[in-house]
Amino acid sequence: MGLDAPAWRRCLWAAAVCLLGLGQGAPIHAASVAPLTGCPDKSEDELHPAAGPELSPAALDLRFRYGTKKVKGEKVAQELGPLVRAALNDWAGFAEEHDFDVVVSDQAEHLVLGVARETVLRRAVEVMDQTHALLDPLLPPTGERKQRAVIAFLFDSQGFSSDGWPALLEALGEQGVLVPAAVSGLAEDPTGLLIRNRALFLQPTVDMAGDASNGDDEFRLDNEMAQQFTQCLTELRAGPLPPVLRWGLGYVAENALFDSVYTFNRAGFVASGDHFDWGQKARQVLEKHTGREALVFAQEFLADASAGRADRPQIIAWGCLEYLRRTDPARIESLLRELGRAHRVNDTLGISGQYRGSTGATRAALEAHLDGIDTKLLSRTLKDR
Repeated sequence: MGLDAPAWRRCLWAAAVCLLGLGQGAPIHAASVAPLTGCPDKSEDELHPAAGPELSPAALDLRFRYGTKKVKGEKVAQELGPLVRAALNDWAGFAEEHDFDVVVSDQAEHLVLGVARETVLRRAVEVMDQTHALLDPLLPPTGERKQRAVIAFLFDSQGFSSDGWPALLEALGEQGVLVPAAVSGLAEDPTGLLIRNRALFLQPTVDMAGDASNGDDEFRLDNEMAQQFTQCLTELRAGPLPPVLRWGLGYVAENALFDSVYTFNRAGFVASGDHFDWGQKARQVLEKHTGREALVFAQEFLADASAGRADRPQIIAWGCLEYLRRTDPARIESLLRELGRAHRVNDTLGISGQYRGSTGATRAALEAHLDGIDTKLLSRTLKDR
């Protein structure tokens, strides 16, 4: 299945990313263009807001779905978390002007704005809720970057043809989130986009690249929502991570929630077998590597070229993370904290969209947290999924 951007546009975006030292990799259907702004002014109030802002007049007057009810902001203002209130203040006027439906989670601080069927938007929030519940015990409670609500913008086919799509691109360009080449390219050829540093993503609700009538049925919105949300949430809570680890956490969510993987960082056809039975695939690799030939798990996590692909390193990394999720989740949190410290040594301003930890520090952190995993117990645990 083809990746979402034509070659010329991907080259322009890649050049912008390289020049600015920004984000690396993104799910299929969601080419990664990281923001131009980070969080250089990191006061305690900005990083970890307590009470947060009051709702603006536009947000107080906005009607949105909250839990099972459709309400005005003024009715639930005291129930909303500070990060959601800030997000609503930023986007309420825009949503009203361009006829976006808004669905706000009543479980955690994330929301969806979209030009699509409300049932689809509500399901998207439900998947975000489920993913948050799964990942929350694994992640550090706060990050070193400015905290914000995760926002997903969803569009169906008609939504991409509405005035809401170019208006959103223009708004993100004015905010410095998108480079001009991305604004013009996306306006001409709409597709998905993941912007981890700003904890937001633009998500099609329909397959923009495949042709299901010809057997090219690679799109699962639930899986993409889980992966995109995971990558945003982990960056908020832990900062940039090594690519195989970052994608691996997304695959923990996809496999745990849907028993399948449908979000890949690659262009072209994806074999049907790549979507399923990752536990079996991991066990087959483990059975071939015993004794002196045992796998060095840290090395698998360092194989950046395999990030987001159904390759051995990515599958083994997922297996290790899934094993720790079920047996020792605190070890994942500890690993993320240590990698965060390694990253910050080389990103003192906190503006990089890529993981900057040195190879030595990264390997040391991985070895300290992974070397104790018993291969046989790992294989047995994956078999019991």
